[in-house]
Amino acid sequence: MADYPELTPEQMLMLRQFGGLQASGDNQTFETKGGNENFNTSVRGFDTPAAQAANASMMAGVQLADRARLSAMLNAATLSTKQGDMATINPAVSAQMGKLQAMYGQQIADGQRQSQNVGASYDFGPVQAGISKSYADRGPSPTIYNASVPFDFGSISGAMIKGKNMPTSYQGAVQVPGLLGGSASLAAEYTPSTKDKAVYAKWKKRF
Repeated sequence: MADYPELTPEQMLMLRQFGGLQASGDNQTFETKGGNENFNTSVRGFDTPAAQAANASMMAGVQLADRARLSAMLNAATLSTKQGDMATINPAVSAQMGKLQAMYGQQIADGQRQSQNVGASYDFGPVQAGISKSYADRGPSPTIYNASVPFDFGSISGAMIKGKNMPTSYQGAVQVPGLLGGSASLAAEYTPSTKDKAVYAKWKKRF
């Protein structure tokens, strides 16, 4: 992993899915973000010998009442690998009423709609749990069950991804912002049917 010191564990999982961990060479990452709770933008990505990816997102929200909020999101991403290039756009809207949040979105790849997605989550305090369902125009339509728990030291999250004609897989992540004067993160994935597994961790010193 010496060739990948700047990649996050989540980015390492993405590279692994596209067979990019066998490549070596220079790797670069970039990230910038700004805004407030009513409007914010972010741009992030990485450039490696095996893959190049960029992701830009925008969110605009409005407070409708004391505990009711409506938000619109737009996410655009590009991914280039040896298998080919892909550009995706994900428009979505979400509504929050107290501890309940509901979402609807679409995934559009290379100008063609791939799927529609609906989801909901509830903050049980401190556990936040949710479910999202993808309705694909072509291919598998996975359902994702997820939960996250904040702690004094950071947060732990997990997800189960399952659907017809696809293996069930499990993902987990740990974020520790203040570990030993730095920021630590870990991401893992496991597919029981194929016994395929991966674990990636990172710690970065804060100055």
